[in-house]
Amino acid sequence: MHPLNPFLRAFFRSALPAQCTPVQQHILLVPITEFLLTSRDRESGSLYADLAFHEDFLESHVLRLRNGSAAGSGKDGANVRDNRGKATQFTTVNGRTVVVKDAFVYSNKGFRTLNQAQLLNDSVYYPDSLDAQQWLIYYISRPLVGSFEPINIIAAAMPNGTTEAEPPSAQCLSDTEGPSAAPPPKKEIKSFNDLLNNFPMIARQMQPGLARLFKEFGKDLEKPLPILPSRSSSTSSRRKESSLLSRADSQDSLNRKMSNGHVKPPLIAQSHPDDEQDLMRRSLESAVTAAIDLFQLVDKQQLSLLGATTDLTGPLVERLIERYVTEQVHDSMLFPRICRSTRSDDLELESRIRQMECVDISQVGIAIEGGRKGKEELMQRLGRGIEEFRKLGVAG
Repeated sequence: MHPLNPFLRAFFRSALPAQCTPVQQHILLVPITEFLLTSRDRESGSLYADLAFHEDFLESHVLRLRNGSAAGSGKDGANVRDNRGKATQFTTVNGRTVVVKDAFVYSNKGFRTLNQAQLLNDSVYYPDSLDAQQWLIYYISRPLVGSFEPINIIAAAMPNGTTEAEPPSAQCLSDTEGPSAAPPPKKEIKSFNDLLNNFPMIARQMQPGLARLFKEFGKDLEKPLPILPSRSSSTSSRRKESSLLSRADSQDSLNRKMSNGHVKPPLIAQSHPDDEQDLMRRSLESAVTAAIDLFQLVDKQQLSLLGATTDLTGPLVERLIERYVTEQVHDSMLFPRICRSTRSDDLELESRIRQMECVDISQVGIAIEGGRKGKEELMQRLGRGIEEFRKLGVAG
């Protein structure tokens, strides 16, 4: 089990959480555990794991938002999208300033040394307390305070002493330093739900738009289908062409209606399910396109962070969004509407199946060779086919 991050342990044991009110207007920049445990400050010689317990170190990594937005972002945070890709300035709780641009954060005014760190990923953290509130934290590749110096870890030697331990190479010592730091393992995102859970800021920006999108999609499905007169005219022409044939076969059809003691039910008016399904398909495609547009309006810093910490590409994200939207609307909207549109076909099929309940195999016009033995073999083959059809009802 990985040890608890020294910064988080020190922060929530200090008096700072009580001073950071409201919690929603504060963000924690948390250096990763590996860096804090394997490096020290060159000036003081102290381990970063120990410096994390100093109040000045903690305060320098807590950003304060003004009215929920960054300092200098304009009136009431307006025109936030215009500042994408530009440097955004934040103030720490001890009055220092940091600058965030793309996926990097830079120490600025008030810091003794100018450092930069990469924004690795964001998360929501819940302290271990009864009245815990959620804190938004960003993991960064290194602290913003002090001068980095790696700790020389002496390699273990063999017990027999025959082989001397080789000192760590310069390349190994610099693996965790600055721009040459080895990238953390990328997150595995299998669905759009995983994406929203792993990137809370993206979820927070998309949630209102997605809720509005699903509501409008439901309203579109409730609209009545427009009447298309072309179908009625084509149907009437077909009826005129087949009138002669229907008169010739009227007696034969009457006998078939009375077969097995059942009267054939009248035809049920068709509701043109193909047109309705085309309408639903177009509405679904419009909803998926709108959801993709919402995702593209997310803050560019979050999209850069997503690209840096996952293997997702644009087409992959679009497919995830398409599946997510379809899953969200299928059970509650799409499938009930499809059932209603095909209700007449279902009723007619059910009626015909009931009429065929007592039909013998010799009455369906299949040529049976081999007499009784051939009939039994054919019934066995049909029985196997029926079993396969019954499996379809419980598949999935």
